[in-house]
Amino acid sequence: MKGNRNLLMLQPSPYVIQVIGFCEEPPNSTVLTESCEKCADLNKILKRGQRSSSKRYSGQQRFEWATKIVGAFDYLHHGLGLPRLHCDLHFLPQAFNQFIVTKDHSLFMSDVDEIPQVDKKNGEYATCHREIGGIMKQPDFIPPEQRYTAEEYKNKEPCKPVDEKSDIWKILDITRKLMEVSKLEEFIMKELEIIHQKCKNLDPKLRPIARDVFIEYLKVLKEFQTRKFSKSKLTFNTQ
Repeated sequence: MKGNRNLLMLQPSPYVIQVIGFCEEPPNSTVLTESCEKCADLNKILKRGQRSSSKRYSGQQRFEWATKIVGAFDYLHHGLGLPRLHCDLHFLPQAFNQFIVTKDHSLFMSDVDEIPQVDKKNGEYATCHREIGGIMKQPDFIPPEQRYTAEEYKNKEPCKPVDEKSDIWKILDITRKLMEVSKLEEFIMKELEIIHQKCKNLDPKLRPIARDVFIEYLKVLKEFQTRKFSKSKLTFNTQ
């Protein structure tokens, strides 16, 4: 039910799959979303591209998805009053599972079960669940403030408080993975090198806000368009 309620709370948004109907009869709830014929989560899409070159998407399409993901972070952090962070991003395949790609190649958040709110003024921070067994599959993907030692996990120490800046740490890794089979990877990484370095600051307070990262991504996307690449089908919103 929490996921359904979160999905409703995020409506309407160009970053979340659209809800067209809802019925709640405790303890059950049902959400009816827009038609998603031939939809697949982003992780499956990327796996298909690894198995067959004919199923790989263009470098521009992949960067459009990366930009849309950063836009989704911006929406979670700045579009709902108090910021929310995405706690279901423990390693890259799981992160990509949180987004679906429709048959027209549009990308949306679909799994929003764990998006806790942060209220820094009142000292209220989020506590994201640790990975099962305390094993971090991709430790570098997890920001330093969210990592646990084996001893900490064994001693069942309380979950560490984090804020939306933990999402910012993960942006570089998400984009690099999306672009790794593209000829545009070197160009993208060079254009965004400075903002990506800031995203990886060990001190979360010194990392940029999602809006600043999103603006840099949009600048690069616009450069694609001025170089006569095909127009993006994605909808972005910085309001």
